[in-house]
Amino acid sequence: MSKQPASKQLTAADIRRLAGDIADHRVLAILDTGGTIEDLEEALAWDSGNSDLGRRLTHNLTGNAARIFEILFEDQRLEEERRS
Repeated sequence: MSKQPASKQLTAADIRRLAGDIADHRVLAILDTGGTIEDLEEALAWDSGNSDLGRRLTHNLTGNAARIFEILFEDQRLEEERRS
C-alpha cells in the first residue's frame, strides 16, 4: 500500500501565483491558516464555480479551504451585506 505524498504548505509565491495580486495582509492571513496549495485551489474553484452564490454558501467548504475563502473574498461579502 503506497502513501500519498504530503501536501505542500503554501508560500507567499504560491498564493500570488494562484490568486493574483492580493494585499499583503491577506497573504499573511492565508499563510497563518497553515493551509496547503490544495486548500487554496479548492477555495478559488469554489468561487469561480459559484460566483456570488458561492460567497453565501461557504458552509459547504470546511477547514483551511473555508478559512482561505473567507480571507480572499471578505470584501465582496461585506459589500453584498451592505447592499442587502
